[in-house]
Amino acid sequence: MSQDTETNTINEFDTTINDRFLKYIKEKKYKELGQLTVPIILNSNNKIIKNIAYNFNILLLYAVNQSNLPTLLFLSEAIEHVIEYFTNELIQLLNNTINFQTVENETNYLFLGDIVRILKEQVLYKNNLENIKNYLLKI
Repeated sequence: MSQDTETNTINEFDTTINDRFLKYIKEKKYKELGQLTVPIILNSNNKIIKNIAYNFNILLLYAVNQSNLPTLLFLSEAIEHVIEYFTNELIQLLNNTINFQTVENETNYLFLGDIVRILKEQVLYKNNLENIKNYLLKI
């Protein structure tokens, strides 16, 4: 097999995986995506990757909202918007292709962590729901 053929096969495989993840996101299969983050959380030796996977897991669990928490019901549209905003980063995590060499990636993952922290606070305190929802929808 030539190098070009091998590269094309790898690129086609990556495109197929990306398409599958995009389809999950568009179909709002957040539970399945959340389950894909669990092995990363449990098995990764990289603390940064574990933290990113954990943040995505929380975000996806909040989107599923199995407990029907009123706070998450109110914020559901904003949470879905955030998931769409971070689609590329989620796909990079699931494909194990995160590149921290770019400042943009580092900034985006830090921003994701901040958003998850804010959402956790709102679940606990419910003190600023309308403003948080409006802010998240503007991202």
